[in-house]
Amino acid sequence: VLEMNLDSLLSAKVSTIKMSPISRFPSVSRDLAFVVDKTVEAKDLIKAIKFAGKSLVSEAQVFDVYEGEHVGEGKKSIAISVTYSCDNHTLIDKEIIEVENKIKFELTKQFKAELRG
Repeated sequence: VLEMNLDSLLSAKVSTIKMSPISRFPSVSRDLAFVVDKTVEAKDLIKAIKFAGKSLVSEAQVFDVYEGEHVGEGKKSIAISVTYSCDNHTLIDKEIIEVENKIKFELTKQFKAELRG
């Protein structure tokens, strides 16, 4: 036997569900690794990447941070996976390269970041 008062449940405030449609066009992910000073925070790099690539960058996530003998004293390497997407067409390499160049320029300007090869 079960007795429930559904009035309390149904009157509870429910948050608005946020949904967005799945894009008909494929996204492209590329990994970039930058050598920066140890004082630079990954969140600042992510913010700069999203700003520089605002037209095409849909996501940027850190997947590795390395400090050691191969990056130099007082430096660290931050590897970031950047996802590019567009809602109205399939991206071509030229578009992605242009945005990546803007990202590299912006990170070099703001953080003296060097692309790790």
